[in-house]
Amino acid sequence: MVRFLAIGCLIGALVAGCVSIAPNSSSGPILSSAVPSQSTAPVPTHEAATPSVSVATVAPTQPAPTTAPSAPPQPTPTAAESLAPPPTTAPQSPGQPQQSPAGVENYGASTPLINDSFDDPDSGWGVGTNAGGSVTYQDSKLMIDAASGGAFEYTTVMTGSTSNAVHLEALFTPSGTGRHGLLCAERDDTLYGATEDPDGMYAFIRVDSNGTTTLSQGQLDALKLPPIGMELFDLDCAGTATGSFRMQLSAPGTNMGVQYFAPIDEGPRSFDRVGLYAGSGADPFSVSVDYVIAFGGTGDTSMSPAAKELLTHVPAVWQPNCFEGLISAFAVGAKADVLCQLSDGRSDYADYTSFRTQADMDGYFQHIADKYAVPEQGQNCDTGPHQGTYTIGGQPAGKLMCGPSETGTQFIWTTNDLLIFSQLIDVEGSYADMYTDWQSAGPY
Repeated sequence: MVRFLAIGCLIGALVAGCVSIAPNSSSGPILSSAVPSQSTAPVPTHEAATPSVSVATVAPTQPAPTTAPSAPPQPTPTAAESLAPPPTTAPQSPGQPQQSPAGVENYGASTPLINDSFDDPDSGWGVGTNAGGSVTYQDSKLMIDAASGGAFEYTTVMTGSTSNAVHLEALFTPSGTGRHGLLCAERDDTLYGATEDPDGMYAFIRVDSNGTTTLSQGQLDALKLPPIGMELFDLDCAGTATGSFRMQLSAPGTNMGVQYFAPIDEGPRSFDRVGLYAGSGADPFSVSVDYVIAFGGTGDTSMSPAAKELLTHVPAVWQPNCFEGLISAFAVGAKADVLCQLSDGRSDYADYTSFRTQADMDGYFQHIADKYAVPEQGQNCDTGPHQGTYTIGGQPAGKLMCGPSETGTQFIWTTNDLLIFSQLIDVEGSYADMYTDWQSAGPY
């Protein structure tokens, strides 16, 4: 049963999702009454605190094994390829979100909760129409329309579990001028999340009976809408049960993200629902959502056994500055990912991903090669872009490619005998520095 209320999204019957529309705000709460809203989800009775911004200064690290592997023979390239985009490096000024200092962090959510391609109109999302727009299932998509300028629309679904941390990923196709995003919550009258627009502008938000409040905002080039018009977008949320409330938005497959940190003990303790959001600009805005994947977890970010094994193949001098990363959605068949922040003055980051089969590893390499390939310039990766294979001790060892990235330069390669895909990133754009690091980067 659907009920319309004057303000907020409340209900007294057990249902599965929620739709709400209200005037939008880019810098603070709207003081006027919200547009009548539609609700289909139960609301817990406890209250959630309101977060503010603080800036963390360090990335998580993992302790290094006590034994160091012996140095391998130096690889010899016979050609090379172009990598995934690099992580951002410089934190912003206080009072703003921090761009992840070592790429996208693992928030400790790995248990599958939702895998929805919207083929079933009874999958649980709140649907309906009200003064500001609508949410409907159409042709195996969920359509969210904010029909008037300055309005927003959101819909939620219960995850079936209470999680200290959640990870969400969705495929959006926006139309018009506006912003779309993902939400996490422990109640349907106070939600938190992040939005983006086609120009890569992002905002961390709170949604409640006062409207949409922007907690912090900025721009991340990796979030810009690609020419195909469809965009993947990730949100991670960790509740106060993990120590403090924080959020992270990122572009899948790029290791580029930004984070929002709240003061300790402020924000939701945990999460039992997730949501989708659309907000219009001056004109109506709509977005279609092709699928949503959600994971939950305790927030434990200790390394998995697969990541611990992968770390043993990383140079010992780098291991203290490595931690388990998130596996790209495009890395089919991957077992673990380890990301390292380097401090030797050459390359800035090294990333290692282990695979179950060579076909899976080569498939991921080809995905990156196709996405970021540049014209061959007859170089050898020490001076410029190149793609091909390499040998160790005269024996074929794998594929490699180097080239420009969205910021600086990047170098990827495969190691056939270990089934590990690796990459180096140099934000300053030095092929010589990456080439020098590659000759001792392993994996081995």
